[in-house]
Formats: sequence, structure tokens, C-alpha cells
Amino acid sequence: MSARWIETVSPKRMLAPHASRRQLLRMAGLASVTALAALLEACGGSPGGAPRSSSSRGAPPSSSSSQPAAAASSQAVSSPASAKPGSAASSGSLKLVAAYASVNGAQWPQWMAQSINAWPDRGLNVDLRFLEGDVATKALVAKEIDVLLQSPTGMLTADLNAGLDLVYVGSLYNHQQFALMVAPDVKTAADLRGKGFASDKPGTAVDFATRQLLSQLGLQPSDVVIHQVGVSQALVTALLSGQVAAAPLAPPNSFQVEAQGDHLLTDLYKIPTQAGGAIVSKARIDELLPALVPFLDGLRAGIRAFNWKDKSP
Repeated sequence: MSARWIETVSPKRMLAPHASRRQLLRMAGLASVTALAALLEACGGSPGGAPRSSSSRGAPPSSSSSQPAAAASSQAVSSPASAKPGSAASSGSLKLVAAYASVNGAQWPQWMAQSINAWPDRGLNVDLRFLEGDVATKALVAKEIDVLLQSPTGMLTADLNAGLDLVYVGSLYNHQQFALMVAPDVKTAADLRGKGFASDKPGTAVDFATRQLLSQLGLQPSDVVIHQVGVSQALVTALLSGQVAAAPLAPPNSFQVEAQGDHLLTDLYKIPTQAGGAIVSKARIDELLPALVPFLDGLRAGIRAFNWKDKSP
């Protein structure tokens, strides 16, 4: 199995010295939009999708505009082979290939670690990549990547359905990050009945959040029309184009649609959960251990850097 890599725009060098955390998350939104636009341009597509139209809300997303991430991954080129963990990189440091499966504010620990050189400072060379969730899990099993930074939903699905030995070796979050962003005309849970609801494939983190959000509103999945459009920017595109009336989004994507007139109906921020972390094959822990220790410590340094006390006016 050969994974296809998608290069994304890193927030490295985008860090304003006195920016607030919310501003930094908005920068991440700009990075994800820029990356998507570049990928779609390479594929001959358009990053904007259909213009917002109130008459089009609730209609099923078209295949061309609702799945930009899938289209991009099928066209992305090249896949460097995973270097053997524990081997010396060109700089004399250890080497680790890590991937993350969504482009949103939840990725800030690794982006910050990369930006402050946390890993090189610990003698580790990290090749950080973006892969779609279903591809990323397969790449992890095939040893094409060493670590996958993802929520537990995909890991649990893979372990239960395929009998894999994927395990968490570090946690990044202990609460959910999803909010339910809805169209301007949706004011209550009752307004969502029969409307289009953007989600992702069953067993994914987005699908899990969809069910949690609907339950929190006293609704069932059967009360809305769920469209499996994909992750991150695909959900944004579906909502902003008026193809659906609601979508579960994490910052900075929730900020992006809020700026376009959509609003938050409810969120999962207060729900304790294992919402993201470093996943590896249990059988490879001993092999990966020399590189995993500085990798996890670098992630902790990234979290600390992100959570500094904002002293700007």
C-alpha cells in the first residue's frame, strides 16, 4: 500500500509576537484555506464552491464541491518512504515520520512544536505530514508513517473491525473541540428537522461529533438529512455554499463560517473525552521508543508555548 501525501501550509513564521490564541487559530484557518486552494488549483478545481444562496440550503452537496479533500488526495503526488525510527538523520538526530488527519485548530500542538524547533532541540528530526484519516490509518499499519496524531474514533474502529493493535502513547486534549455551526435561519433545534447536515463517513471523529451534537439537542440522526461530505474544509464549503444547514466544526473553521454569517447553535467543549493524541502500533513501541520520548516532550513544549499568558493590549 502506498500512501499519497498532501503538503499543507504550516503556520511556521506566521506567529505574530503579540497575537492572541484566537488570532493564531484564525491564522491556521488562513493556512488551511490556502492549502486547499493550491490543491484544487492543481486539480483544475475551484476552492470557493457555489456562492451562498438561501434557496440552495438543505440541498444535497454535489460530488464536485462537497469532497475537495478526497479529490485533492487522489491527485497529490509523492510519498517519501518512512525512515527507520532510531536511525540517524542527516543532522545526526533521530528520525520520526508523523502525520495528522485534519487541518484545524486541534493541530496547534504539533505546529507550535515545529515552529519553536522543539524537536530539533531534543535531537529529533520529525517529518510532519497531512493525510486523510482513512489513508493515514492504513499508512500507519503499513509502517509508511510512525505516528498518527488523531482522535480515538478511527483507531477504535480499526482495532475493533480489523483486529489491529493501535494504541495511544500520549494525549493532547481531554475535551471535545467541535461546535455545531448553522445557517442564519436556524434558530432552534426544531429548525434543523429535515434539513441537510454535513458530516463524514461512519466511524470518523466528525461522525461521532455529529451524533453527540444531535443528541445534545434532543434530535436523532433520522431527524436531519446527513450528507457524508468529508472533513475540515469540505464541511466549511458545504455550509457556506448553502448546500447544508448545519455542520460540526472545530476552530478555526468555526470562526471562518461565523465571519460569513453562520452562528453557533451548541458545542461539545465541556464534554470530557479523549479527543486527540499520538497513535502507534503496539508492536512497534520498543522500536520507536528512542524517538517517541523526545517527540512527546516536544508536543508538550508546543502546548506550553501555545498557552502562554497573553499580555497584549
